[in-house]
Amino acid sequence: MHAILAIARADFRERVRRSSFLLVLLATVAASYAFVPARSAGYVTMGFGGYGGIYNTAWVGTMVAVLVVTMLSLLGFYLVRDAIERDERTGVGQILATTPMTRMQYTLGKFLSHVAVLACVAAVTTVMAAVMQELRGEVRRIEPFQLVLPFLVVVLPALLVVAALAVVFESLRWLRGAPGSVLYFFVWIALFSVPVASVAGNGRYRPYLDPLGWASPASQIQETVHERFPEYRGDFVLGGDISRRPVHTFVWQGLDGMRDLGWRFLWALVAVGLAAAAALPFHRFDPERMPRRSGGERASTARSTGRGRRAWRRLGERLAGRSRTLTLVRAEMALLLRSRRRGWGWVALGLWLACLFAPIAAVRHVLLPLAWVWPLPAWSSMGSQEARHRAETLVFACPRPLARQLPAAFLAGVLLTALLGSGAALHLTSARAWGELGAWGVGTLFVPALALAAGVISGGPRLFEVTYLLVWYLGLLNGLPVFDFLAPTAGARTGFLAATLCLLVLAFAGRARRLRR
Repeated sequence: MHAILAIARADFRERVRRSSFLLVLLATVAASYAFVPARSAGYVTMGFGGYGGIYNTAWVGTMVAVLVVTMLSLLGFYLVRDAIERDERTGVGQILATTPMTRMQYTLGKFLSHVAVLACVAAVTTVMAAVMQELRGEVRRIEPFQLVLPFLVVVLPALLVVAALAVVFESLRWLRGAPGSVLYFFVWIALFSVPVASVAGNGRYRPYLDPLGWASPASQIQETVHERFPEYRGDFVLGGDISRRPVHTFVWQGLDGMRDLGWRFLWALVAVGLAAAAALPFHRFDPERMPRRSGGERASTARSTGRGRRAWRRLGERLAGRSRTLTLVRAEMALLLRSRRRGWGWVALGLWLACLFAPIAAVRHVLLPLAWVWPLPAWSSMGSQEARHRAETLVFACPRPLARQLPAAFLAGVLLTALLGSGAALHLTSARAWGELGAWGVGTLFVPALALAAGVISGGPRLFEVTYLLVWYLGLLNGLPVFDFLAPTAGARTGFLAATLCLLVLAFAGRARRLRR
């Protein structure tokens, strides 16, 4: 236990001393303010048809706890999911490998560190729940037990599950990077979709299908509403119901903490077991314990590494000389595609052909979104790969890196996006679907701008991956207007063009700040 706690303590201190952690806490405060909207606001964050609870401690604490689970189960995973990779990159892992530390001690230590970081964020929302109750002013008396109980019963076990999954995804090398980010996004959707069936309508809640625990308080509130209002039909919406603000209010007496406590404790034990089991595939920074690869795979990796080094060298030479923009764009494109294997290109070709020959409706709602999520690993490297590959001294020392290299990186991203979506563009042109074609053009600019700005600001791929996956799922697949950059309306095109310009300004400002260091 001493070794596990020492690893957890060191990793936790390293995380909370970053300026980015302060930004996360500030964003949490802003989100907590939005979690408890005023009665005059045009939305509710947890809707039960036309019914809602009075803002007492029990209702505010339960509502904020459910929303915190929703937020941290997704964003929290990407927040903590870089511990092992960071130790490899900085050389700390190689130092730890010389100690008597076991693999299980390491994974459990990282697991506890993840839980501590996420618990700090959740603690801020607990305090903000009390503050928001005072600001809304419906019930002034704060009951500490009713405020803390939902976070102990609902939030804490959910954080254990998220922290354990983060350790497992990092221990399995094939789940690192963008593939793991995409897979977890769909895992997160499944974790929320399965309990919905037991909460929506008059269904029966099944705690063994709810590892995150958010549906337990929702089902208890539904029972209370049924008792008070027999005409209630079981409607439930989480995350921003605009159409049905509460017309009838009731007093929520609080969560029955003992009702599903056994299941919450069981899911917490499962999380600890997952974190311990992650030690089995973890290589302990020993190359001999890493999965064996065939000679062809080793040769492919060697060729990829060689191509990457040559690409960086060509980029530096062209920045140092007086090459035209096209040659810089070509070098940046080589960097984007340097680690893509042949199978990646065949899938991209298949999606291109499908976009060219499939019906317009299928292209707009299914095939083009798939074609524009496939290059996520390439996009996620934009803006940050100079730092991650330790090439900043080479690139930034060249003449005018801000005016030459950054625009070339953006143009390479635009070219990659346009090439992968060109089958859809040809199809839309032949069908004279000018509105959809204009939206396609906006998308080819918006996605690389988002990738470049996120990479420059965060210095890594995680921010873009989670942001783009949310935009892609809510906008392109579900048609939510505020996120749908392929919407064929003039207002959507204008809005996303303005967003593209703002993102480019942020990217250039962030890079200029980096150059002044």
